[in-house]
Amino acid sequence: MTQLAVSGSGGPVLVIGGDGFLGRAVCRTLRKAGLEAVVADLSGSGEAAADHVASDGGVIGLDVSDRKAVFEAVGDIRPSRIINLSYVVGPALAADPGRAVAVNLSGQINCLDAAVRAGVGRYLHAGSIGAYGPTQDYYGDREIVEEDGCPPAHHSELYGAMKAFDEVLIAQYASRIEVCGFRFSVIFGPGRRHGFTKWTSALCERPDPGKRIEIPLSREQRISLISDEDAARLFLLAVEADCLPARIMNSGGHDLSGEDIRRYLEQMTPGISVTLRNTPGPLPFAHRFSNALAQNVLGFSLSPLGAGQAGADGTEKSCGSAAHC
Repeated sequence: MTQLAVSGSGGPVLVIGGDGFLGRAVCRTLRKAGLEAVVADLSGSGEAAADHVASDGGVIGLDVSDRKAVFEAVGDIRPSRIINLSYVVGPALAADPGRAVAVNLSGQINCLDAAVRAGVGRYLHAGSIGAYGPTQDYYGDREIVEEDGCPPAHHSELYGAMKAFDEVLIAQYASRIEVCGFRFSVIFGPGRRHGFTKWTSALCERPDPGKRIEIPLSREQRISLISDEDAARLFLLAVEADCLPARIMNSGGHDLSGEDIRRYLEQMTPGISVTLRNTPGPLPFAHRFSNALAQNVLGFSLSPLGAGQAGADGTEKSCGSAAHC
């Protein structure tokens, strides 16, 4: 694979979708490392991008489906790197597939075209293990690697199919801009409130004793988890790397059963009540992934489940000890 020289290293990092669950963790991590992170998000004020280039607190209002607005924002900011985290997911995706296509696919193209025109050196994006399809059974009892994939007919989840197609789209730009994405395992952290994995916030938030937590897994069902801080650190490593010889990498994750998670939570916060499904229900993801490529290319490894995690306010939250997982 041809490696492109990265230009424009003096500009800020533009984090599109930077006011979301993962985006806030990414911006905290970038700024802690001394980098300038500019946040653009649908939740922003709508003020001109140029007014917020040097601001750590401002959020630029940006809808990635608005091609003109994307070109103007990227042209004003002139970032050295773009991290695109914008995505329609969960119930919103199912309720309005047309809007999801406008953001997840056309929006990706808008951001890439704007990046190329502005001379951005590197374009990073959040992929997903959903790209591998909805079940481990398709791959057997082994770790899934980047060369693996599943045919379109195997994708029963629209989210995973879109993530897989996004990778095809982004690869078309690899001769014009350095691109790299990460197939993230299920990301957990404080403040996750929506979707199938909203319960994962309990892994870092130390629920009040007596609280009831329902986990949509049976005792034996397994899920691959990565903390928001580890995911953010992976982006930081990619931002700072001299070059990225791979266009897609697995993040890897902690491969845990429902029973592992139940014991972990109860050991972390005695007195809480954790319930699991009596029978296995449908799961949207496989669970065994190799992150050897990210280790070799970026020196990345997962933090032990139990290392301190930064909360939404930036203070450290303990995730307990993984000794019993």
